[in-house]
Amino acid sequence: MPLKGELDLERGEIVFSTVLEECVKSRIEYVMISISGISRFDDSIKQNLQKLYDCLKLIGVECIIVGITPELAMSIGEFKGLRTFSDSSTGLKCIIDLQNKENE
Repeated sequence: MPLKGELDLERGEIVFSTVLEECVKSRIEYVMISISGISRFDDSIKQNLQKLYDCLKLIGVECIIVGITPELAMSIGEFKGLRTFSDSSTGLKCIIDLQNKENE
């Protein structure tokens, strides 16, 4: 799921409730979120992403964040428990590896 533009508190709540509902409805096991299109990244966005991760984890969905640039990594620091990658292909490889481990 690509996120683009501004992700303020109101928009974040709409996006995240939609993601949670769709994950439950469609029995989704993995969500990959790209933040490469976010125009401004601050603590509130980091908190929103952490909140989404925590909520997804509660319903059994693995959340992976992609689109982390070196500059962004320096400014946001570390997410708690979140898998983060610079690009979607690496994130997809992670999902495949997780699925393979589940099937062993």
